[in-house]
This record gives sequence, structure tokens and C-alpha cells, in this order.
Amino acid sequence: MGNLWQAIEEAKELSIFENAIVVAGLQPLFEEQGPYTVFAPTNEAMLTFFEEFGFTEGLANLSPQDLQIVVLYHVVDDRLFLKNFGEELGYPTLFNGFEAFIARLNSDVSINGVSNVIAGDFEASNGVLHIVDHTFFIKASDGSIGIPGADGGGVGGNNPNRRGP
Repeated sequence: MGNLWQAIEEAKELSIFENAIVVAGLQPLFEEQGPYTVFAPTNEAMLTFFEEFGFTEGLANLSPQDLQIVVLYHVVDDRLFLKNFGEELGYPTLFNGFEAFIARLNSDVSINGVSNVIAGDFEASNGVLHIVDHTFFIKASDGSIGIPGADGGGVGGNNPNRRGP
């Protein structure tokens, strides 16, 4: 059984997310640390994210710091399989403890009401990988990238209510 980085590398539909991890300088996190649960957006989900927020050049529009936010908001500091999710609960992510609200209804698992797990429970030595159809971000009222349940925050944002370091 390989690590999370190897699982992400092997999934061709995650190549944009993989590149975001590299540019953000976070590859060692997925190789050596954990256990984590990664909700990796597909290439199509990443392209939709770029289009929704006007990043016409894709990853090139985002700084390594912004990409760290994008990546870390899709990682929970625990090993969670689909069966672990029930009624909607907030799970702290590696992005300053901002929560991703995850709910399961029958066999469907959704995150923040905007993203769905389309393939999951890929076990790795240091965690679990789930593949999702949309990033966890929403468009804030001012058109910026927002995090559900947060005032501000997100990529390039400032949230005085965030938890964590």
C-alpha cells in the first residue's frame, strides 16, 4: 500500500490537484505525514473552479500561498472512510481549522452542499483518498472566493473568526 502522494499521482483525473500540491510545496505532507483524509477535486472540478473565479490561466493565476489554501482546505486531519460520515458535521481542515461540513445521505456523501464524493475509500499508508466533483469553495457575496460558514477567508481573504494557528 502506497502513501497518499502515490495515490494522487496514480489518479490521472487528479493531475491538476497534483500540480497544485507541487506548486504549493506540500508534496512532503502527503508523502510522510498523516493520517489524513484527502478530498481531491477532479481535473474537471479544478477547471470549473478556475472558470468560476476568473483564473483564466489556471494554476498560473494563483500564488503558492493561495494554492496552499486550496489544497489544505480539502484535507482533514484524520483517517475517515465514507462509512464514518453521518448527519452533517463540521470537520476541521488543515487550512487554519476551517471546517468542511460533510454529510451522508444513504450512499451519497456531500461536502459544504457544493461538492460530492464520486469515488472514495482509497486507502493509503498515511490516510484515505476520496475524489470529489467540485472544490469546497463558494462564491462570496462580493464575488471573491469564500468558505461556507465563514465571513471572508478563502483564497486571498481575511477571516478574523478562523480557528487554529
